[in-house]
Order: sequence, then C-alpha cells, then structure tokens
Amino acid sequence: MVPSFAPFTNIIKLSVDIGRSIISGHDAFPEMVLELLYDFSRPWSFMMLTLNSDSTRVSLDLVGDDQTNGNRNPYLNLLQLTNEHSFLQQIIIAVSASHMCNLSRSWLGPNSYEREEAPKKLLMDALVAKQKGLQMMPDALRNIDTIGADVILATVLFLINSELIESGWQSWRPHLEGAKKLLNMIEPYTGSDTTLRDYIVADCYVYCTLSLSFNPSQPGTQAASFAPSQVKETLSRTNNSFFCCPPEVLDILRETAQLLHAEAQGNVSSNEALIEFTNLLDRVQRLDVLKWAKERMPDASKVTLWSSARTGSAHRLATCLYIIQAAPALRARMPDQVPKTLIQDLYETLLPQPDEDPNFKATGWPTFIYGTTATTPESRAWVMDRLKAVAQINPWGFLYSAIDTLQILWKHENGNDGCMNWLQKLKDLNVDFLMV
Repeated sequence: MVPSFAPFTNIIKLSVDIGRSIISGHDAFPEMVLELLYDFSRPWSFMMLTLNSDSTRVSLDLVGDDQTNGNRNPYLNLLQLTNEHSFLQQIIIAVSASHMCNLSRSWLGPNSYEREEAPKKLLMDALVAKQKGLQMMPDALRNIDTIGADVILATVLFLINSELIESGWQSWRPHLEGAKKLLNMIEPYTGSDTTLRDYIVADCYVYCTLSLSFNPSQPGTQAASFAPSQVKETLSRTNNSFFCCPPEVLDILRETAQLLHAEAQGNVSSNEALIEFTNLLDRVQRLDVLKWAKERMPDASKVTLWSSARTGSAHRLATCLYIIQAAPALRARMPDQVPKTLIQDLYETLLPQPDEDPNFKATGWPTFIYGTTATTPESRAWVMDRLKAVAQINPWGFLYSAIDTLQILWKHENGNDGCMNWLQKLKDLNVDFLMV
C-alpha cells in the first residue's frame, strides 16, 4: 500500500507559497538568472560549471574527510542523478548558488563582523532554482516508488541545507519536519547499499537534536528512525560524519532538551527534573571520548585520532555546560568552580586545534556554547574570530547568524556569569535559529 504524503505535501506547498511571495514583483527574474543555468541545449557544460564545481565543494562540507579509508563521499553520488531528476537538480543549483553567494561576501575589515552586500544575481539564482525544485516536489512524492525514497530524502536534506547556508533562521524548520514525516512514512530500507540513507538519517538526527537544544519548546514530529537503538547503529556506520560527535553525547543533548520541554509542560516535577538533569550531567562527564575515537577509526593515524578525540571532547564539554545552563536549579546547587572549570577546559580543548584540521569546521556549536559564557572583551573577540575562521572554511549562513546571536545575547546579559540563561533569553527575544 502506497503511504499518503498529504501532510508532507502541505509543507512543500507552504514553502512554495513563501518562495512565490519572495520573488513576486520580479516579472523579469528569468533574465536575471545565470544564462547557463537554463541553457539546457548545453547540459554537460551546465553540469560541469554549476554542479561539479561548487556542488562538489558543498558535498565536502557534509563529511569529515572527502576520502576516509577509501570510503567515497556518499553525497557525491547524488550529482550523477541530477540529469535524471530535475527536482534534485534545481535544489542542488539553489544550494550551490547560495554557497557561492556566501563565498563572494568578504568581511568589511579584519576586525569587523559585518560582511559585504550579497550579489543580487546569485541570490535570485538561488531563489528561482529553489522555487522550481519545490514546485516539482509534490509530483516527485507521488512517484516515490519509481524514483526511490533515498533520492527524495536527499533532496529534502538539501532543502534544509539551502536554508542553513542562507542564514539558519526559522525557514529550515518546515523542511526538517517534512524530512521526519517522510522518514516515518516510507518503508525501512532493505537494499544492499545503505550508505546514503545512513548519512541522510544521521544528518537529520543531528539537525533535529541541535534544533531542540536551541528551542526545546518546539519538539515537532518524532521520527521512528530516531529511536535510540536505531540511531546508535546508524551513527556507528557514518563515522565520517561532518559533526564528529560521540553518539552518546547527542543522545544526552537530546534527552536534556526533551526533559526541558517535559518540565515546562508540567509532565515532570521540578524535583524529578533536577534528578534527571544531575544524572544526564554525570553520564556525559563519565563518557570516554578517546575510546570512542579509537573505535570510530581503528586504523587512524595519531593526528587523525587526536583530531577526533579533541573535537568529540569539545562536544562533550559543551554539552556539560549546556545541561548546567539549561537547569538553573542544578546550577544553584553546585559549587561555582564546577562551571568555571568546564569553561576553561572547553577553551583549552578548542584553542590548539588548527584551522586546517578537517574537524575544525565541526566546532561551531561548542564555540557558540563557549561564547555564551564569555564575559571579557578578549574572550568575546576570540569567539568571534574563531567563528569567522570556521565560516571561512565552511561558509554557511548559520555561522554568521551565530555571530549575530551572540552579540544579541551579550547586549542583554546581566551579571558576570555570561549568558547562563541564554535559552530563555532567545525565547524571550523570539530568536529561533539552528546552529550545527
């Protein structure tokens, strides 16, 4: 029996309507698009210029190393399918145009956190391609059995990525909800090659977990693929994931956000929540990150092992701080030296990591968490410079939004303990973005 995709199609329709409203009034927008983009008389020239260059660069952003122990980047396989599936082609064009747009925007100065204006032509290219892809999606969903669920899932993931590349603000949320609904609707994958599906599910899980960490009040759809046992198996098969984080840390981060939501809804008492927060903090503190790094890549060189362990440790320490920040009752019952030590440990873990490290791009979230604790001009400048360095390597819009968000938090902070209640401040200020 073919599942009903009506709920997901409604989300796609909403996104199309939003896109149409954005470009309404631009009657001549086809003339503003790259001529080669719509010159289908030269498809291979188009593919070589638009897809094989910047789309390959985007694919590199989605994994740790492009080649790890001979494993090919699974996202590169999608480029071979773009001539066969126009909806996928258009969404990848949109992602590539947004990516190129960010690459072309230089900082106004070495000490500035403002950038040059975005090239309007590239912005329009991205909008038009995304609108065309969204308009094709309902038909693709109706033919999912013929097209293949993995191709459509990958397209939805790239829709999420297009929003994260643009800014990371709220517009990614409908696509993420659509991805979770789609994962619940389709049959479990039984093919011989599960690599692409594993990476798609892993990325969606990371996005969902981090979206919860920033906004626990919007848990959204629960995807069956995100059950703890299934996720652990999936993440164990995606050891080249861009995020380079122990699965147990992600589990604990997700449980913390879910507990925050349950407490806010009155489903657990304050005392019960305090006990659970304490247990979560104890679990993440006891985690052996070096053991995880060795199991992740048993044949890795010392340099690669050091990189994985250091990046995983940064995520572990940031999660410790997140739990303390999210639970004021827990923070009130612990000595001041505990968070201070964690903050210093996180800084000393991030500091020696060079920007040529393949996992440097995975340290944006821990850097943001450290930034919420920064109270001096020197420490804040270090955070800003590091986020700029990550954005230089990985020019995704959510990093620029993180810089803006930290400046908002610092402006509204009270006291000398940094923005320890930053989650509530973001909620009060109606700031909703995804940081990965």
